[in-house]
Amino acid sequence: MNMPSIDEMKRLSERLAQEHAGVETRVTEFPSGCAMLDLRRDGRAFVMAFAPTMGFGVDELQRADQIYQFKKAAVSGAERGREIFYYKCWFCHNEFAEGAPPLKGVFQRKQLLSGRPTTPDGVKDEIRNGGPGMAAYKYVLNDADLNDLVSYIHDQCCWNSNSPPPNPRYRGNAAD
Repeated sequence: MNMPSIDEMKRLSERLAQEHAGVETRVTEFPSGCAMLDLRRDGRAFVMAFAPTMGFGVDELQRADQIYQFKKAAVSGAERGREIFYYKCWFCHNEFAEGAPPLKGVFQRKQLLSGRPTTPDGVKDEIRNGGPGMAAYKYVLNDADLNDLVSYIHDQCCWNSNSPPPNPRYRGNAAD
């Protein structure tokens, strides 16, 4: 099997910096023969690692990567959908907002305001392409994001804003 070399990582770094405005790249070589490609854009960081015997890989445990991919709460499923809902939907679809319809019980309605059917595919289409007074998210959310988001809206939506979901990383004790 032909593994990519550190030189290829350097070429990739140069190409990314040239092709994408605002991308900063840095390749760090280690005495072991391993290397790390650090990409930064708009304050977001992404790390790609290279080991001669393993090839390329991504550090999915890096907190910045978890935040960027909406994977702080869970890797997939309704819990991840809740995180996406909070960052992308809650601002307009909460009990205090005016104008946007509430999403609690949306799957019990016959159709959405746009006329699309209230099915998982219809809701995904609405989110992807937008609707009356709603932004489109087709360039922001991929199919996995939409599946997790719709799973959350269908099964668990929505929380009381005065009592938001607990932070999964908080380790304190309320009794302290």
